[in-house]
Amino acid sequence: MWTLAGSLTLAVPVLTGFVIGSIQAVRGSPWRHVLRGFQTGVVRWILGLAFILYETLVTLGGIATTLFRMFVTRKRLLQWTSYSDTVRVFAGEVAWQQMLAAMLSSVALSGLIVVFNPAALFVAMPLLIAWLLSPEIAYWISRPTRHTPVLLSSDELQRLRSLAWRTWLFFEQFVGPEDHWLPPDHFQEAPRGTVVHSTSPTDVGMLLLSDLAAYDLGYIGVWDLSARLRETFESMEQLETYQGHFLNWYDTRSLEPLLPRYVSTVDSGNLVACLRTLEQGCQDLLHKPVLRWQNWEGLLDILTVLDDILKELVAAGLKSAVAPCQTRLAHTRQQVQAVQGDPDAWTPLLLRIADECRSEMTQLLASLVESNAPTMEAGTLRRLSLATDQR
Repeated sequence: MWTLAGSLTLAVPVLTGFVIGSIQAVRGSPWRHVLRGFQTGVVRWILGLAFILYETLVTLGGIATTLFRMFVTRKRLLQWTSYSDTVRVFAGEVAWQQMLAAMLSSVALSGLIVVFNPAALFVAMPLLIAWLLSPEIAYWISRPTRHTPVLLSSDELQRLRSLAWRTWLFFEQFVGPEDHWLPPDHFQEAPRGTVVHSTSPTDVGMLLLSDLAAYDLGYIGVWDLSARLRETFESMEQLETYQGHFLNWYDTRSLEPLLPRYVSTVDSGNLVACLRTLEQGCQDLLHKPVLRWQNWEGLLDILTVLDDILKELVAAGLKSAVAPCQTRLAHTRQQVQAVQGDPDAWTPLLLRIADECRSEMTQLLASLVESNAPTMEAGTLRRLSLATDQR
């Protein structure tokens, strides 16, 4: 009875989750989600029972180590085991060495049961065997999952690239001289459209990698990438630091730290990871050609996003007003796709797009906005304006 009570204690989250899921299923949620969650919970419960002896020994060892370091040595108070080390331990034969104490404890407990309460050996046997084999179980569930790569369809790839362009529009629109080329933390779209002029080391790291990704996707050229990175780094040099760490929040307009002033090791780690990635990406730029088809793919992404916005207007009942713009977009797309394999034709086409096509498209969009602005939603109008600015 004690063994059953102790085992079922770990199953409380499984049972409560199943009850809550059943109530949601009665109210309309799919039963397959409830059953899938219950199945996952049962597996975690069984694994919890298999590893409870090892985790108990680890916890007791951690408590003893902490007390010894706090009250005796006063050293290595911030030391911890990284996730990569944990993966390395349980992904190879070293798992047996790491969990040897649990195996020996399982054998010792078996001997104590045989000596003091032989009748309980039958009940305790499943747990004792699980604890004895826990290193093999840990190794088995820690093996890497091998997924067969599935190629994206052309529609899925275009959808991803459209999402990338829409994401880049945030940095294109809100990162500039007013904020010392540092990224505002977020833009509150409703109710008034407010930019929050504060940034963190994580925000800055995301900006740097977004600049690099924008170049890879063809949204900016190498000159724009260099200028953006230079401006951001110059602003970072003006920020107050503490022992080499950036503080967690700064005002992007004054560059002053925001209260309360503190250092976040998480944000510092995020920034370091982004800087290391940026370094590798910039090294790769040395081996890339100046003339790239990726720039034309970036132009196609702009045309796709603009076409998506026009489709929203068609759905809103402005089909006749939008039709000339859609025709011009489709013609420009055909022209770009026709020269994909002919670099000699890129420059003449670029000049034609920058002159005739841009002028015609600007007039069509301006006429569309002027004649239908009262009936357009604010969000659609803002996105159309942004996309037009990127023409």
